[in-house]
Amino acid sequence: FEDAICQVKGMTVIHGKKKSLKSMIALEFVRALATGTPFAGYIPFIRSSGPASVAIIQYEVPPFSFKERILGLLLDMPDEERLLFQQNVFVHSMNENKMPRLKATDRLFLPTIQKLIEPVTNGPNQRPAIDVVLFDPIQRMTGGANQSQSHEMDGLLGVAARLQDDGLTTIWCHHNNKQSGDAERDPDSMTGTQRFSGDADSIASVWYNKTTMIDDHNPARVKERNFDWEVRSGGIPPGRGISSRPVEDNPSLMHIEYGPQHGGGEGAEDDSPVF
Repeated sequence: FEDAICQVKGMTVIHGKKKSLKSMIALEFVRALATGTPFAGYIPFIRSSGPASVAIIQYEVPPFSFKERILGLLLDMPDEERLLFQQNVFVHSMNENKMPRLKATDRLFLPTIQKLIEPVTNGPNQRPAIDVVLFDPIQRMTGGANQSQSHEMDGLLGVAARLQDDGLTTIWCHHNNKQSGDAERDPDSMTGTQRFSGDADSIASVWYNKTTMIDDHNPARVKERNFDWEVRSGGIPPGRGISSRPVEDNPSLMHIEYGPQHGGGEGAEDDSPVF
């Protein structure tokens, strides 16, 4: 993208408290990468070779609910974007209606991931080589390893480095620790070793301010969050606001909007929300 929020061969981490919409921000990355369009309506896509092929490996949301999330995204896309999304996005194990059981401590973890990203040229499930891999969330793939011990996270972070060496971009979702409190905007509020913030090329910190944002427990079921950026190279991209609400004629689906940061944050200069 025009700002260094998700670099080719780089590592992007999106972190926040539970139910903070970080997975929806990750899916916005998937949508923008797969369709070659601006991220969250404000950071242009500039990859010269066009839209990317993206693999999603998500461990948190059951298959039926995850399909609802994807359907909500598809309904908000114009026809040409929807077609690109369907051509370029691949979800591990969704065809079998299962959630992944891959763990970074497994001996075959990296070989399994490498096989998943290879092109498939024959048969009914053909796909191109994968350019970007999204892992969501980190703690569901650590197995018995201690997230706070850097040496025990070497396997997981080594996978990221190996994939990046092979030309791929990785995106990771991670939770904050229980003590983060008002420090949730700080990348060091992530659970476990500070290597999660130290190794990343870009970090999106998702946060909530109860005095300026609507309470989650409201009759309209609206949720508001902001996110800030920290990047290793280039300037600091402006933050953004995200909100979710049920789709009016199908409340089981989620409608997502991006716009200026809620409550007059740093992204508030743009007053035209993106649907």
